[in-house]
Amino acid sequence: MKKSIVSPAHAGIYVAFVRDEVTGRIGLRFRVIRAIRVEGRVMFVALDASKGQLEAVTLYPRESKRAGALRKGKLIFARK
Repeated sequence: MKKSIVSPAHAGIYVAFVRDEVTGRIGLRFRVIRAIRVEGRVMFVALDASKGQLEAVTLYPRESKRAGALRKGKLIFARK
């Protein structure tokens, strides 16, 4: 995970507007998406950050239908 944050090679960084469910305020959420290999399987790891803090880390199998929905917002950085 640390490698994804420090050096997002083969990763994408997306930014999107999100509405806070409690207050209704709108803010920015950054998401780093990276493909990693775990025990021989390819997984996508999604790191969500807001207000300078890491909020969530989620792993999705490559075959997941939800994996395509990870890329929401505007792509602001990509390296292949």
